[in-house]
Amino acid sequence: MVALWLLVMAQPFLVGHVDMVLGNVGQVDSSVTASVTTRALHGDPEHNFIADMRVIMSGLVWLLACGGALRRLRQGYRDITYILLAVVPFPLILVQQYGGEMFLRIYLFSLPFMVFFAAALFYPPYRLPVREKFPWRTIAIICANLVLLGGFLFTRYGNERVDYMTYNEVAGVRYLYAIAPSNSLFLTGWGGAPLQF
Repeated sequence: MVALWLLVMAQPFLVGHVDMVLGNVGQVDSSVTASVTTRALHGDPEHNFIADMRVIMSGLVWLLACGGALRRLRQGYRDITYILLAVVPFPLILVQQYGGEMFLRIYLFSLPFMVFFAAALFYPPYRLPVREKFPWRTIAIICANLVLLGGFLFTRYGNERVDYMTYNEVAGVRYLYAIAPSNSLFLTGWGGAPLQF
């Protein structure tokens, strides 16, 4: 299906853009640099902090998943299918940079399976009797959830200031729409205006 799609549907695009699609195949160092280092070094300090937090939180989820997979392996589970589904997105870094966002794509594609293994780190493989309680497990779950939730707030909403539009900006665009003749062409000096809101 993929080959048929490339040969029939994507063929007009590929004719003029083969270098864009296949130009980075095998260039792992440039893909990693574009995905991690370059994105974290440019911009103001707040943006750099958010970029660093995203890398750290991705690594933390993968680290928890690795611990959970090792724990299940020691307990005798052979989760080969889940492990393959969790790691199969990683070779994508060999294919393309995806505009510096390949690690983000890898993270999103592997996330359901990584979360399964991360949860397996904290939960026993069998049902414990009611009288056996492990307060350290509850404390570990609470701490992990607080760290992940705190990191989520930064990684998800950290760049909110970039996307924020003030009431005055929206009012200005409304006024522009009110006074502009119909079928007008608007040109802006930056991409931050709330046009077409």
